[in-house]
Amino acid sequence: SSTFNWLIVVADDGSTDGTVEYLEGLEIDVPLIVIKNRRVFIARQTNSIFETCKYIDYDFGFKVDDDVYFVEKGWDLDYINAYNRYN
Repeated sequence: SSTFNWLIVVADDGSTDGTVEYLEGLEIDVPLIVIKNRRVFIARQTNSIFETCKYIDYDFGFKVDDDVYFVEKGWDLDYINAYNRYN
């Protein structure tokens, strides 16, 4: 079980790579927000996630690009502990 209450926010640029279909097919116990942008640049994708997060109550956030894959459990706690230690 997770130490955290996760929420996943994804910005999709409208590409035809199957991202939205993949996300809609996931069977996970984590709330998921999919922002459907239409062919906008990467900066707008990122900004749309930040804009959405302004309306979400959360304590800590991670911005992760599509080329990051988390392979070890506990990465989140390690990251937060390092942040709290070194700011």
